[in-house]
Amino acid sequence: MKKRIIKLDETSAAGNHYTTEVMQKALDALAGKQLLGTLCIGEISTIIDLADVSHVVDNLAIEDGYLVGEITILDTPRGSALKALREDAYRFAPCGTGIRDEDGKIRDFTLTSISATLQGY
Repeated sequence: MKKRIIKLDETSAAGNHYTTEVMQKALDALAGKQLLGTLCIGEISTIIDLADVSHVVDNLAIEDGYLVGEITILDTPRGSALKALREDAYRFAPCGTGIRDEDGKIRDFTLTSISATLQGY
């Protein structure tokens, strides 16, 4: 399923601000590689434990001001938990490493995964 992951060029619910330029550089560095994702409750981590993998993300791109990707929920324990949730109970979020300025702008960003995180966390 193709999903909008995050709106670019504005501050997210987590207080992060990803510009289109920064995200495009991160996507260029991926060179079309598939990313693994986890179902996170609470803090998002850049370290992925394979036992926690719930989905994979392909075909990441920027469309209409959003980071988008094809998300496939896997037949794993965490994937089953994600499937059981109402779609409005979680959101997808980019995970990676970079520098967050005082105003929340992210720079020097490396995208490592896309997490499904419960709303409100």
